[in-house]
Amino acid sequence: MTSTVKPNPWIVGLMAAVLFLSAFLPSASAEEDVAAFLATLDNASAELRYPAWTTAEKYGPAVIVPLGEKMESADRSKAQDLKRAMERIVHSAARPEVKGEDRPPRQEVADELCKLLTPERSPKVKNEVLDLLGFIATPKNLPSIEPLLADQAVSEEACRAIQRIPGRAATEVFEKYLNASPDPCKPRILAALGQRKDPSAGPAIEKFLGAAKGDMKLLALGAMSKSGALPPKQLKVHLDSLGKEVSPEVKANIRLRFADNLVAYGEYKRAERIYTSLAQNKKIGEQIQIAAKNGLEALKDK
Repeated sequence: MTSTVKPNPWIVGLMAAVLFLSAFLPSASAEEDVAAFLATLDNASAELRYPAWTTAEKYGPAVIVPLGEKMESADRSKAQDLKRAMERIVHSAARPEVKGEDRPPRQEVADELCKLLTPERSPKVKNEVLDLLGFIATPKNLPSIEPLLADQAVSEEACRAIQRIPGRAATEVFEKYLNASPDPCKPRILAALGQRKDPSAGPAIEKFLGAAKGDMKLLALGAMSKSGALPPKQLKVHLDSLGKEVSPEVKANIRLRFADNLVAYGEYKRAERIYTSLAQNKKIGEQIQIAAKNGLEALKDK
């Protein structure tokens, strides 16, 4: 939980002034300025750290790795402020470019974050870094992130980071690790493939679907439905092949995904019938009913 302690305005003002003036003193080099910034974030007082992390973006990519390294041994409060400092740098670099604006270079920031994904780093730090990479990573960073899909301690955040990277290259990484990762990681990869809604993933998901059994088969079918990779007629063949091996609740969930697939292909009337049927079915879970009602609501804009 984020700390709600309010910093003393007088102390904050004083520290902000010190940090600001240190950049302009004749004897202070850029390295000394960075060192002063990092030393302030090492302080045990949250009040003294506040003016440092709230101006972190001006220090740019150069401080990313030192900030991440400090997170390893930091207590909870200090680790939060170190993460906040990194967030400010990342969010500043990820904003749409404005002509004449001085901000950290996006790719450089992402590259520096990837330097913290080494084997000696703890899962705690790597998960925080992967969370930030989800805002800023590009296809260039995939070689640094993709091996972590096979590491159960960080695979969830690795999935999220890659899921947000645009382009076919990210989809190819998921296709590769769909078979190469341990079974506990596969549901996350299937969910990410579905969320990306990239029809080009269809052949890989269908191949996996053909060999999958039990829950894994159902998850693959859900990913196929969301991706829009198969036309409804072909998807229904897979749905019907499940027969009676699934519970009514699971089958209702799959019908919901099938309706989503119909919408992706512009078959709004068929989708509406399924959504209506699910929304009125009191024998299934409330979440599926709500999702079906949301589907009906979305159709009003079609």
